[in-house]
Amino acid sequence: MTPSTTPRAGSNKHLREKILFRGGLVLMFLWGLAMSFLIPPWQCPDETSHLLYISMDVHNEPMFSVLFEDLDMDFYRIQLQAGEKVDRAKWLAAVCEERQYDREALAPDGFNVAILKHIIPAMGIYLAIALGLNAFWVMVFGEIFSLLFYTLSCALALHLMPRKKELLFLTMLFPMAIQQAGSISYDATVNALGFLLVAYVFYLRETKPAVGWLDALRVLVLLLWMSYCKPPYIVLGLLVFIIPKEKIRLSLGGRFAIDGKFLKKWKWILAAGLVVLCIAGMLVLKNSNWFVYVLYALFTHPKQMIYLFGMTVLTCAKGWAASAVGMFGWMESSMPGWFMLLTYVLYLILAMEKTPENGLSRKERVRHGIYLWIVFGVVTAALMASMVAWTVTVNLMDGDTSATWFDIDTLMYEIPYIGGVQGRYFLFLLPILGMGMPEWIRGLKGKEWIAPAYEVLAIVVSSVVLWHRYWV
Repeated sequence: MTPSTTPRAGSNKHLREKILFRGGLVLMFLWGLAMSFLIPPWQCPDETSHLLYISMDVHNEPMFSVLFEDLDMDFYRIQLQAGEKVDRAKWLAAVCEERQYDREALAPDGFNVAILKHIIPAMGIYLAIALGLNAFWVMVFGEIFSLLFYTLSCALALHLMPRKKELLFLTMLFPMAIQQAGSISYDATVNALGFLLVAYVFYLRETKPAVGWLDALRVLVLLLWMSYCKPPYIVLGLLVFIIPKEKIRLSLGGRFAIDGKFLKKWKWILAAGLVVLCIAGMLVLKNSNWFVYVLYALFTHPKQMIYLFGMTVLTCAKGWAASAVGMFGWMESSMPGWFMLLTYVLYLILAMEKTPENGLSRKERVRHGIYLWIVFGVVTAALMASMVAWTVTVNLMDGDTSATWFDIDTLMYEIPYIGGVQGRYFLFLLPILGMGMPEWIRGLKGKEWIAPAYEVLAIVVSSVVLWHRYWV
């Protein structure tokens, strides 16, 4: 190939990638929209609870009762969980029936800060109420707003990601991610923010020449928003330490600045201070915050903590891997085994493709890879720790969640492993794991076609699974 043709070839490849990614994102939105109709109401995990949270956060719990009763909870949830199909005539009648709601009665009567968890679907729900639509369309509008936010966040994340965009895009397209993206659950918001945070941190590490206060603020907003929804994700903040300290330019005015020299000089003191702060916070808050209470109990019983974490991984890892790809409804309708295997084969191929690392030596690349795996492990441990209380109340206290301040020192020795963690909690963490894998595949041709081809296959297979589960 002559030098004169090289830029054109590279330009054509870049244009093809842009077209495929943009087309894939449009198809993602349409796929999620189709899922909103293929999956009947109340069939996404905890959807009823999320609607109740929204009504509570706008100080109008009667809104939940009105919408809940109009969509016939007994038919749509209890019977469907038992494996029955949807009565299509009844479903169409519910969709087409006109309802005249008292808009003032359903209007917000104030706001809690907690509405930030559901602010995206809540906007869609209240737009539908303002338009006078029935309960079914109120739910659909909430799902559409969640799906639109997820799609736009994914588009921005793909734009920012410096390497392995195909790996990131593939993970965004897991059928489970699309189901959650088109729901009123805050999982749609958390996954969108998670993918965006991961891409932005790698952008700061490998593309941006300097990191200033605005960059730090963006990272902080994304991290705090998603961890407000699910507190264990706060430890994802460890990811920022992959950013080279030489890039940091946080000016404090005058001669003072937090930069590479400052961090190099004071890093051990700062690290020690952070550890002391965490320990002090755990001691101070252990009797006022249940999550800190559980963490305190685990760290004061290290042998039992290691045992529980180990047994949880051995017992649940296979289920996590399956439910990350696609287990629809209330975890009873899964994608075929061959599809799940194909998903992870493609994931490994894209993860192990050789990519440039901006001049890092082999030793530095290995060190960074190990650190990324450590971050993945720490977040996984935090997710497991957050579910200890749930496991105790469900397994030992017959689901009595009111007993928050149980004697965990005794009870955590009576549970065999930690339950409640699901594969969908790891979706935006998988690119982190993939970026840390050893790279053994050189010259992967046509890689830009992998995610779009997977998307088309996933649409066909998931549609068949959902149609046979709910509608035939």
